Amino acid sequence: MLMQMFKLFRIYAMVLKLCRLNFISKEENQLKQTAKKILSRISPRLFFASQVYRYTRSRDSYCVKTGYLRSMIEGKPVDKDGSPIPWMNYCVIKFLEERFSNNMSLFEYGSGFSTRFYAQNVKSVVSVEHDKKWFDMLREDTPANCEVLYAEYNQEMMGGEYSQTVKKLNEKFDIIVVDGRDRVNCVNASITALTKEGVIILDDSSRERYRKAFDLMHSANFKSLTLCGLKFGDGKEDCTTIFYRDGNCLNI
Repeated sequence: MLMQMFKLFRIYAMVLKLCRLNFISKEENQLKQTAKKILSRISPRLFFASQVYRYTRSRDSYCVKTGYLRSMIEGKPVDKDGSPIPWMNYCVIKFLEERFSNNMSLFEYGSGFSTRFYAQNVKSVVSVEHDKKWFDMLREDTPANCEVLYAEYNQEMMGGEYSQTVKKLNEKFDIIVVDGRDRVNCVNASITALTKEGVIILDDSSRERYRKAFDLMHSANFKSLTLCGLKFGDGKEDCTTIFYRDGNCLNI
């Protein structure tokens, strides 16, 4: 049985290869569709396996181009070349990559793979982390334009030292990313730490416990743009919201 399935798969692959080599676009598409119908009727399981292969191994596959497949293999968020990316959905990552510039300053709640990604795309990064062991590990290999800070977080004392870190710096940032603990209070503390063109990015914004952040930002005359999609390690839709004003640094 396995040998028969293998032979069928080889026949299917050869037909598709023949299509690519010898037929014009319209005829190629028709023959591909015919091959798929034949294979799906002969062996539905093999047809399913061929589709899985197509979506996970083809260079044009979304899973390959975004780095999703490589991230699953390596167990960490990376792009197709293995470079670190934020643990966010791929729609917002692409959006930010296209709009970042090397004259921007960025503050981040929640350090990690994203910290290195931001350091590669903006002028300077300040990141705060609440996990001491993770902080010590990150600090050993921090990019030159990045500073990682440690702040204690107490779940029973929301709005404490951790969320107020950005205020204590007495600096203004073009971008503030909220992707750590106590997110509603972090968003609230971030408003006065923004430049005139500054934006706040709230990850996992579809979670019900973060809805108050929308009320805070809208009452402060910020607009919101929510981008949703797939992210590494999660099969369901994930959303990230950017809060902005007119004339913002991301040109929204």
